[in-house]
Order: sequence, then structure tokens, then C-alpha cells
Amino acid sequence: MSDHEPEPHDPRPAAGIHGAAREETTPGADPGLVRRGVATLVDLGFLVLAAWASRATVAWLLAGNGEAPPSEAVLAPLSSRAGWMLTTLVPPWLALSALEALPGLAGPGKRLLGLCVASARPGSRPAFGRILARTLVKFLPAAFAAQALCFPVPWNGHGPLERGRLVMFLGANLWLGIYLAAAAMTRGRQALHDLALGTRVARTN
Repeated sequence: MSDHEPEPHDPRPAAGIHGAAREETTPGADPGLVRRGVATLVDLGFLVLAAWASRATVAWLLAGNGEAPPSEAVLAPLSSRAGWMLTTLVPPWLALSALEALPGLAGPGKRLLGLCVASARPGSRPAFGRILARTLVKFLPAAFAAQALCFPVPWNGHGPLERGRLVMFLGANLWLGIYLAAAAMTRGRQALHDLALGTRVARTN
């Protein structure tokens, strides 16, 4: 009989670069509402900057790479509802969805606050199409509120809102309230877009 008994096998994975990377992106506990709220505000700021950059780039291209100030006729397509949606809503939506589909599964706000998007089913990862749909549903209230303030003509901030704008604006705020209620009342702190798409927001370990 040997004097040296074999050491018991350690079932845990060996520490290393790959192991550390897995631990950093493994979804953990559900975050608090304050942390999620701050992350959402940061993401909204990112969307505003992305929308501004998108419209500025398109206007620059339409004006001939900045060789002359763009005329009203050149900028007319950007002022239509379809042009506004294509240049102001679509690029930021795709950009944020792409960031949340990259390793880490987080946009700027979630990365800053140590959060990530996770699947509601343990052991699975949300696909890019699911993240696209989640981002769309999440920021629809902001899109409706922006349209209410910008169309048919930009609201100047003076006087009451017209009936059509008021209905859209109140609808967007009601939708936002449902989001917050769902996040506060569900067991996994899932907002409406998480419940609809089978995802959740978790802390990164």
C-alpha cells in the first residue's frame, strides 16, 4: 500500500483566463430597481447621442460631405416622419442591441453598473433577434413621446399640447408606468419587455 494517497478531485473548474472570463459574464442575482433605473438613464443618454450623430452624418452626406450648408430641400427628407424614424430611431436601436449582444451582454448603462441581459431560462443565452426585440419594446414609450413632441411640427414648449400630442404623450407615460410596475412586482424583477421576450437583467459575477 502506497504511503501517498491520491488527492481528492476538485470538481470546480481550474482558475485561468478562460475561467475568469466565464465568471465575469455569468448572470448573478437580480439587481435593485435603483441600479436598473440608473442604467436605463445612461442607455437613454447613449441613444440620444447616437440619434444626434446619425442625423448629423446623414445631413452631412446629403449636403455633399460638408462642402456647402445643407438647404431646406436637401434636409426635407429628414423632416418627414419616415425620414425621422430611419435616421433618429433605427440606428440607435441597432447600436444598443448590438452592444447588448456582444460578450458581456450589456449596453453602456449596464456595463457601468455591473449588469447584463440574461435569459429567463437558466443555462441559455438570449439570441440577437431576441435582444433586438427586447430593445425595441423597451424604448417604444420614449419613441412615442419623441414623436408626440416632434410631429406634425416640433412643439415649441409654449401653450398646451394639442389633443393628438397629449394622447400619445400620456400613452407613453402609461406604458412606462406598466414597465415600472412589472419590474417592482414580479419575482425576478422582470419589466414588461423582459416578460414578453423571456429575458431578465442580472448582476455580473
